[in-house]
Amino acid sequence: MRTLKKALSLVLVLAMVFALAVPGFAADTTKKATSYKDYEKVTNTEAVDVLTAIGVLHGNTDGTFGPEGNFTRAEAAVLLTYMLLGDKIADALPNTTCKFADVPAWAAKYVQYCADEKIIAGYGDGKFGANDPLTAAQWALMLLKAVKADGADKVGGNGWALQATKLAMQTKLATADDMTGTFNRDVAAKLALNGLFYTEKQATQTTVTKYVVLAVAGGRKIPTAAVGKQYDSYADA
Repeated sequence: MRTLKKALSLVLVLAMVFALAVPGFAADTTKKATSYKDYEKVTNTEAVDVLTAIGVLHGNTDGTFGPEGNFTRAEAAVLLTYMLLGDKIADALPNTTCKFADVPAWAAKYVQYCADEKIIAGYGDGKFGANDPLTAAQWALMLLKAVKADGADKVGGNGWALQATKLAMQTKLATADDMTGTFNRDVAAKLALNGLFYTEKQATQTTVTKYVVLAVAGGRKIPTAAVGKQYDSYADA
């Protein structure tokens, strides 16, 4: 089982306050989700805040996040690669041709990386559906494969979407509402954050997330009293 939280350090951290001492995954204090022009429309603010700070989310070229819109499957591959490698290392991957014929050049190396890691698959006809809207079941399965959750590699066949939905709920990656309600960029961000902090323990019992302010070498100076203090939410920290 792979845990993506290693990119954030050994404990849950306040990514926006300081630069993390982890290669490829440094929090950038200049990247603030609140700068999105439509931030007030974001429901899962904690997820969007964290993922923006660590460079997984970058928003749209018009300065918005577009929480009510949808990611495409190609964009999902980019997000997954950023989550696994960090945006700097991911963007530095060599350009390559993609095994799927319908993937645009800008997304080729990210899609191919995820395919090589057996995180994503095409439609079986040599196509990936790069511009197709990302669905909840697809995103959940991609994330479960990325963290190597038990059972994720066995999901397949005609009933794969139902299998993926059940596994996502069993592992607490997502709730029933996440999987069966309106799925958009906002909800996708929530699942992505859950993926970053996924552990097998989380899949078997209820856990309480605590955010801890750490003093990290090279990071921004923070008040001594705040170091090591636990907070119930990212916003409070």
